[in-house]
This record gives sequence, C-alpha cells and structure tokens, in this order.
Amino acid sequence: MADWSHLITGQTAKLPGCDPGFQKQPPARKHKFNAKRVELDGRKFDSKSEAIRYQCLRFLEQSGEVRDLVLQPEFLLQEAVQNGFTVIRPIIYRADFAYWDKLRDGIVVEDVKGFPTPEFRTKWKLVRARYPQYQFRVVDKDGEPV
Repeated sequence: MADWSHLITGQTAKLPGCDPGFQKQPPARKHKFNAKRVELDGRKFDSKSEAIRYQCLRFLEQSGEVRDLVLQPEFLLQEAVQNGFTVIRPIIYRADFAYWDKLRDGIVVEDVKGFPTPEFRTKWKLVRARYPQYQFRVVDKDGEPV
C-alpha cells in the first residue's frame, strides 16, 4: 500500500526532476501578424516596418521637410462613461506618428500598416470624422499609401 502521509501533513512530494520552487514561465506571446519588435535609438517599435518609417521621418525632420515628430500620439474617440457602478473606459486611437509637414502645410497623422484589421478600419473612420483638422495617412514602411 502506498504511503500518502506526506500529502496529509502538507509536505511537498519530492519527485525526481520536480522542483516545487520552480514556476514555469508562460510562453512569449507572438504578435498576431508575426511582426518582430525592434529597438532603435533607445525606442521600441512594434514592427520592423514602423522602425524603418521612423528612420525615414527622422531623416526628413533633419532635412527640414517635417518638424515636431511625435511618436504614439493618442486621440480620444469616446470619453469614459459611468453607468451606475460600472465605468466604461474611454476609447482611444493611438497612431504611430504625427508631425508637421512643410509640403502639406499641416499636421499629418500616420499609421504604418502591413495589413489593416477590421478594428483598425473602424477606429480609422471614427478618428478621421472626429479630427478633420488633421491629415490622416495609412502608409507602408516606405511611406507609400496602403
């Protein structure tokens, strides 16, 4: 008959190859489109395409074509709502870049996309309707419209 007394007293069973202090780390989450996160100039980007576009914009900024480059600007689409005791968080659209463009003589908001998702398309329509004073662009890594 097996001895189960170690379970009753609260002691941990010592099985070969089993370390009770070891906690298995969850596997690293993969990006839904297999994009590789990249670090450039001490900044982290969600994809290589976004990092390449950042380099292009930095070059244009140094040459004077654009100025006031902002990374990850946020745009409020809907304020937070309280319904009794429940609080519904605000809906925010976070673009990749915003900058003042000399050629267009205005502020441009850019999002670098390889493949636009349905959620992105919805937020894209809402942000363009709510902020008509900005010029919105969806581009690839080379700045070409998607």
